[in-house]
Amino acid sequence: MKLENYTKNNIMDNKNLKKTTRGRRFMSFIVDSVLWFIVGVVIFGLFGLIHEDLAKVMFGVYFIAYVVLQFVLMYRRSQTFGKFLLNIYVHDEKEKKRMGFVKLWLLRETLGKTLLLSAIPFLGILLWPIYALIDSLCIFRDDFRTAHDMIANSMVYDLPESAKRTSLFDFKTL
Repeated sequence: MKLENYTKNNIMDNKNLKKTTRGRRFMSFIVDSVLWFIVGVVIFGLFGLIHEDLAKVMFGVYFIAYVVLQFVLMYRRSQTFGKFLLNIYVHDEKEKKRMGFVKLWLLRETLGKTLLLSAIPFLGILLWPIYALIDSLCIFRDDFRTAHDMIANSMVYDLPESAKRTSLFDFKTL
């Protein structure tokens, strides 16, 4: 069965969807975090040894590449890179389909994870770590949904076998 046929017919049928595990969600978070922090710091550090301005330029290039990769995956597959590697994706529970880019990026990733508290001057910086902890601990609810999932009305599911990526560079639209 072609991916296009699969996504149009079966991915929206909730009977075929399986919620992903807490462990797979956590590993997805770890992959995304490692990509962002560790690799960014390594690039900044290595090029910083050569020249500080070169380090800033390379970090800027890395940042743009990272954001483009995440946006492409969110737009085409409702996934971050970590979710892409683990073959899980974000599903819109209200619309009964994979989550669209605007809702995924604006509601779930931006408002649901950071912007909500960052909008409060000074206090937001102090409260953000507390919110991040609360958001993360919500994964232990019976439905495995975090606070940012509840804000966006989303759920993270495993991709069925026929919709999983076939290679590391398989960016077909879900």
